[in-house]
Amino acid sequence: MDIVFKYLPNLTFLTLTYGAKHVGMEYERPLFGMKMSDAKNFSLCLPSTQSLTYLSLPGNLIDDDLISILIKGLMLNKTITQLDLSHNKISNSGARKIAKYVLQTKILTHLNLGDNMIQYEGSRYLAQALKVNKSLISLNLKLNRLDDKAGSKLCIDLLNNHSELQEVSLSSNLLSNMFCESLAEFLRVNKSIKKLDISCNFIDESNAATLKDSLEFNENIIEIDVRKN
Repeated sequence: MDIVFKYLPNLTFLTLTYGAKHVGMEYERPLFGMKMSDAKNFSLCLPSTQSLTYLSLPGNLIDDDLISILIKGLMLNKTITQLDLSHNKISNSGARKIAKYVLQTKILTHLNLGDNMIQYEGSRYLAQALKVNKSLISLNLKLNRLDDKAGSKLCIDLLNNHSELQEVSLSSNLLSNMFCESLAEFLRVNKSIKKLDISCNFIDESNAATLKDSLEFNENIIEIDVRKN
């Protein structure tokens, strides 16, 4: 990767997935995903990027150990504003490392952690980081392991932290009644959220009615997805 950054100094958009093509019957698990050596090499390159603003590392089997290595480089990076770590294996410990990065960055605006393994504890770390961070405007946590308690507490934390997020996706988690009550309270007060995706959860008609009432007090929402509940 050092060759890429060295000879492409004007690189602004990078999507990278480690793997092999056309393996057929010769498939072997080690051929796919980021290895420890890959993460260390990539992390060393991140502090020296000159124009990279968008970094996407989907489907690399990145777990908590690998994200710990990558975060060391991201902490020293001065250019990345959009980070996509979706479709990996990041859980609560990894979310804690990411939260430390979110806590100190002043330029990151979009963070995609969709399709990982983040649960209640991990969502708390991220919410606490947003108490300080005011640059992040988009957070994607769809397809994780957030239960009703996690979703409820996340809304309460965002409310108490005076979050400035504009786009939030919590689609395809395990959210239901408790979450909806906290979300309704959040929406009555928050003035920054514009797009909200809570599709594919367990929101019933009574919960939907509660949300509908809260939306009457919110003039900022321009898009909300509640399909398949």
